[in-house]
Amino acid sequence: MNDNTMFPGLALIIAAGIQLSCQLFKFVVYSIRDGRIEPRYLTTAGGIPSAHSAFVVSVTTGVGWLYGSWCTILSVN
Repeated sequence: MNDNTMFPGLALIIAAGIQLSCQLFKFVVYSIRDGRIEPRYLTTAGGIPSAHSAFVVSVTTGVGWLYGSWCTILSVN
């Protein structure tokens, strides 16, 4: 373990921020593409970037960074 384990919730907070960023990016890009603002793009699933995939990768990376890649909790993730 390194010294970053003082705040273990950091990985989850960063992952949630990444997921929200992906949804916002998707909203902006699709709204520009369609020429109108569609609030449903903030909640739709699928598309590029995938907010779910970004969240999972962020949590996995954060846990690996906090606890090390040898940690058994990484295999659960």
